[in-house]
Amino acid sequence: MVAGLFQTAFGDERPIDAEEIRSWTRNTELQPGWLRVLEEDGRIVGYGDIWPMVDDVAVDVAAPGRWETFLDWAESHAREAAIPRVRVFLPAGADPAALLLGRGYRCGVRRTRWRSTCPSDRRSLRSR
Repeated sequence: MVAGLFQTAFGDERPIDAEEIRSWTRNTELQPGWLRVLEEDGRIVGYGDIWPMVDDVAVDVAAPGRWETFLDWAESHAREAAIPRVRVFLPAGADPAALLLGRGYRCGVRRTRWRSTCPSDRRSLRSR
């Protein structure tokens, strides 16, 4: 199911199969609370995981039409842990690019990296 979300969201730009996803769940460095699925009416409709570091929280997400749920989660985690930025990697031209720009993210040096500075309060994000 999760592999299908990546296929729907990114097509051949980001090929991921079920075995790769299983390897994520076996990765002992990933804390269980860092991996989430979004379920609606008994169906998995979104996947996301975070990787908190000193300078940013990396979020990997495949949630067609439901991106904000996972971005809210990653941004909240960053604020609570006093981590200044959230980083999202997406294939060029991916569907949520306009959403990220609207939330204050900016495209980084690599064409697929998006970052946002997280304020310490709950106000809207601003680019840095």
